[in-house]
Amino acid sequence: MDVEIFLHNELAQTPIYPDIISLFCENSAQEWGDTSICRTDFLFKNLFESQPEQCNKLEQLGIK
Repeated sequence: MDVEIFLHNELAQTPIYPDIISLFCENSAQEWGDTSICRTDFLFKNLFESQPEQCNKLEQLGIK
């Protein structure tokens, strides 16, 4: 099975979330299978610094 999991926020839709999220893999993939970890607050800060007009436009459209 070949499935790509795109960058997403764990528990992003819940109003109450834990302080710590841990990841566990009982059987790791022999090839690929990497889990990307990214602080999206850092990602947004860098994006806003390089593309402020685009970020403001998305905010005006209600995209968070």
